[in-house]
Amino acid sequence: MFITDIEGQVVFKENITSEIPNNIPDIIFSYLSAKNSFIPLEFHLEQNYPNPFNGRTNINFSLPFSAYVDLKIFDMNGEVVKTLYQGYHNNNEQSKIIWDGKNDLNKLVSSGIYLYSIESLGSVRTKKLTFIK
Repeated sequence: MFITDIEGQVVFKENITSEIPNNIPDIIFSYLSAKNSFIPLEFHLEQNYPNPFNGRTNINFSLPFSAYVDLKIFDMNGEVVKTLYQGYHNNNEQSKIIWDGKNDLNKLVSSGIYLYSIESLGSVRTKKLTFIK
């Protein structure tokens, strides 16, 4: 792994082929003079609200970089119930997605526990929600 300064000079060099260190952000930030002005390196998926819900619930997420996003609702068997968002999302933009309890066929789902999952930037975040008729 190499870290260079603004002029392109190597300021940090370490062979990480045997194991990737857990503290890569700390290593990088220790060599940056303006570390507080940088965007976080991960995306966030918030807990839906209200939860449990009847009618509509809000799901918020944000990304540190512009990227493709796939946000879906799954039943407890792992089957996709509803694709809420699939497409490109701009960085640093908070998104609020509303789910009305309907599946991809526009039919109301059964009461129960569901999972909502976002996939982006090579990572997945999943949370649980409860729908009550």
